[in-house]
Amino acid sequence: MWIYVIVNFSERTKIGRHSRTEFCRVLAKDGFQEISKNLYVRYCGTQSNALSHKERIREKILERYPISIILVADKQNEYSYHYYGRRKCKKTQGNFLKQPEMVEFF
Repeated sequence: MWIYVIVNFSERTKIGRHSRTEFCRVLAKDGFQEISKNLYVRYCGTQSNALSHKERIREKILERYPISIILVADKQNEYSYHYYGRRKCKKTQGNFLKQPEMVEFF
C-alpha cells in the first residue's frame, strides 16, 4: 500500500515557509520521499502499517494549512505512469514509485 501526502502551505509568509519546513522534516523522518515540492510518497507493506503512518501524520497537521493523505493499493498504483517532461521515464532513471524489494529469511 502506498501513502501519498499532498501539502499546501503558504510560501508568501515567513510562518508558512517555516511550517512547511518543519512538517516536511517530520515526513522525511518518517520515511517519506519527496516527489515534488508538495507531494510526498511512502510504501507500506500492510494496510495496518499504512494506517499507523496516517495517524502519525494526522497528529502533526497544523490547523491552518490543508493537507491531503491518500492511501493507494498496489494494484491501483500499478496503473500510474510517470513522465519527465514529455518523455516517459526510462527504467534506468530509477522508478521512484517501484515497490521495494522484500527480503526473505529462511
